[in-house]
Amino acid sequence: MTTTISIIIPVYNTEKYLRKCLDSILAQTLSDFECILIDDGSRDDSPAICDEYAQKDERIKVIHQKNSGASAARNAGLDIAHGEWITFVDSDDWINKNYLELMYNNAINNNCELSICGMRMFGENGKLFDKYKQIPLVHFDKNSAKNALLGSKYFSVAISGKLVMRKYICEYGICFDVGIKVGEDALFWFEVIDKVDNILYDSTPCYNYKRNSMSVTLSGDFYINYMDVFKVTKKIHSMEENNIILRNIRSLEVFYSILASYTMAMKNIANREYYHFYFSVIRKNILSYLLNSYVPIKYKILAILTLCPFCYKCAVRIRQYVNIFPIKRK
Repeated sequence: MTTTISIIIPVYNTEKYLRKCLDSILAQTLSDFECILIDDGSRDDSPAICDEYAQKDERIKVIHQKNSGASAARNAGLDIAHGEWITFVDSDDWINKNYLELMYNNAINNNCELSICGMRMFGENGKLFDKYKQIPLVHFDKNSAKNALLGSKYFSVAISGKLVMRKYICEYGICFDVGIKVGEDALFWFEVIDKVDNILYDSTPCYNYKRNSMSVTLSGDFYINYMDVFKVTKKIHSMEENNIILRNIRSLEVFYSILASYTMAMKNIANREYYHFYFSVIRKNILSYLLNSYVPIKYKILAILTLCPFCYKCAVRIRQYVNIFPIKRK
């Protein structure tokens, strides 16, 4: 049976945050939705919490599967979704009660196939990192949206905070690449934007993102995982012909190289091979990155800082005053 919106939530060992996430789903002012929970082989009480909420509300559906990663979990959700629209929420995040209503009304009232809202980022201690600034609604065609995505201007590559018509995903067979751990969201949204015609961004921050130090991008061999980004940009290159967008693909490579290098410094990880690789990507493209109007000024500042190892330490010292990639030191 068709519903208005399908909310897809991969769940993996997030018992500490899951109830808050699901309570925010059930509090939505737009009630015509289905919420698909994909328990990706959790080893804590997350599966039981999923089942508890499914019994509480018939709009919640649960899939239990072996641990296969977030991409496989989201694909499983897409396979059974019946909503006219699709949105993704992470199980340790939460949404404002008007999230669905605002995104849906923006799409319908502005004849858009992809609706995007602003996001707030919180640390594990509940500290708000990003300052909220309201701006007028921004309309994009597909080319300007691709450039905004690659430069992380207005909206980020994050999977969350976006609502898209499901028919475009189904018609073109768009799914998540299960072989990519970092940057798979950028590839997914690039493919979506390539197929839609009208995109709207509303800066109202209705999505609340929790910076999780246990995520794949910040834990373990994260600096190795970041190499997946170059698989993503290679695939995007094969899809794209616009020269301006092709140049802006390098901005995405620089962005992730900055994040990887900066995080290595914050965690005192000395791996010369990977450090020099990311350093060379930044140095080679620094001029075009600084001149790119789609790149926010704070990322340009950090790009300059990462070119000088001494500045790493300065960045660490000033990060309590400047909200640039606020990652907690281990």
